[in-house]
Amino acid sequence: MNALTPELQPEPQPSAKPRKKGGKPPRRKRDVNGWLVLDKPIGLTSTKALGAVKRLFKPEKAGHAGTLDPLASGLLPIAFGEATKTVPYVVDGRKVYRFVVRWGQETETDDAEGAIVASSDLRPSRAQIEAILHRFVGEIQQVPPRYSAIKVAGERAYDLARDGEVVELSARTISVYALRLVDILGDDEAVFEAECGKGTYVRALARDMGRDLGSRGHVSNLRRLSVGPFGEHDMITLDALREMAEAENGEAALDTHLRSVETAFYALPSVTVDGGDAGRLRRGQAVILKGRDAPLFEGEAYAVAAGKLVALGAVESGMFNPRRGAEAAGRSCGIVWPRVTELRMSAAVSRGAMFPGPHVLGDHAGRHPGFGRPPMDGRMCLHRSHFPQDSLAATRSGAKKGPRCRSRLNASLNSSRNSASPRRTPARPRSRSRS
Repeated sequence: MNALTPELQPEPQPSAKPRKKGGKPPRRKRDVNGWLVLDKPIGLTSTKALGAVKRLFKPEKAGHAGTLDPLASGLLPIAFGEATKTVPYVVDGRKVYRFVVRWGQETETDDAEGAIVASSDLRPSRAQIEAILHRFVGEIQQVPPRYSAIKVAGERAYDLARDGEVVELSARTISVYALRLVDILGDDEAVFEAECGKGTYVRALARDMGRDLGSRGHVSNLRRLSVGPFGEHDMITLDALREMAEAENGEAALDTHLRSVETAFYALPSVTVDGGDAGRLRRGQAVILKGRDAPLFEGEAYAVAAGKLVALGAVESGMFNPRRGAEAAGRSCGIVWPRVTELRMSAAVSRGAMFPGPHVLGDHAGRHPGFGRPPMDGRMCLHRSHFPQDSLAATRSGAKKGPRCRSRLNASLNSSRNSASPRRTPARPRSRSRS
């Protein structure tokens, strides 16, 4: 019989690759895009808070916009997916803090966690406090705390300070837009509210105010109320997010608390384009802005189509030029090639075929829309706008004008080659005279 005995029957193959002993299954990632405004609790670092949120949302990419100290609470903007590319626009925004200064003690960390390094029996009055507030408003010089994330010779200042090294940090220029006294809590504490820019240390403000008043001081409580476009009404706690995640349709419930990606561009104007222009912008091509909706301004802006973000760029001379990702990728429509003068342009320039203006490479893939390939072997690739017979409308027509531009370039090169070095007609052989 041909039947296999039980001992000879093949074992069934596993459907998936077995994971190592004690290993965890791969975590499923989601395509999540937008901003979450977290109300960070006291005692949690910004990195750990980000990790807790990532376990709930399971995004492919995530990051936070502005570190918040473990002893501080309040607003921590967290970016998911495409929003991570807009983090600098939020980090550079204004921030509002409410903090409590405890008089009589200055600590090495300028907060309640550090050891006391100086003390005083003086306690300032309301009038004395309000009399010095103007000194800390405007563009001022501030020495950051020794325990800060500033790098010194490649090392974090707080790491050097914890190792016992003496860290001397130089003063930096910061911007404080407003500083006011909110309340006085007895003789030892006062509540302040500050609106400041990027790089401001509230702990250093409390330290310097205590020194000017002669009473010394440190921050005993700190809460961030707003960052850029996000405020107190946008915040949600970790406990609330965990309850949503455990409920039915938890992922959908979590996503309802996301703000759109373009929220980060609160300080920039927007430009509305149609579907065709949106496709060109996604390919890295500039588009002409016309009609009654054409903007009357110039400068940085972002483009939207059907209510969705398309590109970040700038309005210049009636055109929108996309720029997002150009610096990182090193290639985009409208980027001037930095080494164009070093190219071997003997085929054109040395023979007299001069093309005015900058030499521009094409779309986001490094190709010119008309020529279809990047310059290789020293060849020069020119933008179609360098040909005076082409109008601006030719720029919007994509790659349809490519063969026409290529033929014009070849014709120009051939004409210059013929004019620079005319072909010689061979000499007629001399006839031998018969003798």
